[in-house]
Amino acid sequence: MKDSSKPELIDQKILPNGMTLSFRDVSKKMAGDRWLVKLKCEATLPLIESYFSRISLDDPDFLIFLRERLAGNLSYVVIKERTFVDENDKDNIYQDMLTELQESTVSYIGSSLFPQKLFESHFEKLKKEYDVKKEMDMLKEDAENDEGPADFSACFQD
Repeated sequence: MKDSSKPELIDQKILPNGMTLSFRDVSKKMAGDRWLVKLKCEATLPLIESYFSRISLDDPDFLIFLRERLAGNLSYVVIKERTFVDENDKDNIYQDMLTELQESTVSYIGSSLFPQKLFESHFEKLKKEYDVKKEMDMLKEDAENDEGPADFSACFQD
């Protein structure tokens, strides 16, 4: 287990269903001899055109919205963490959490049905978001009003 606050890639593997599974250690010291033991597992898959062919779309603008939001990738994140872990116990707890996370996620995410189900989940979530924005007539506003990051530099002048 590392001793810095930068995420460290522990392991990466490509599953038979095409998903790339990455395990990262994002643990950090909290206070004194106490640690946040935190592991992040991220599964990614390049978006396949066949997912779009399986859905029927009445609104071509939604298809554009969907493609922009997904940005060419499907992703799924699982985080396991324990807070205020004693420094003497952190390595054992870390190893137990890593083993458990690897065993449970590989079997779950490695399923041949998982990528399609993940796409359907993202699709449903983004469809709801799109419908709300469309109903409130916010789709064009989002594109027109995007000025980039806010500039707060005036707040910090002497």
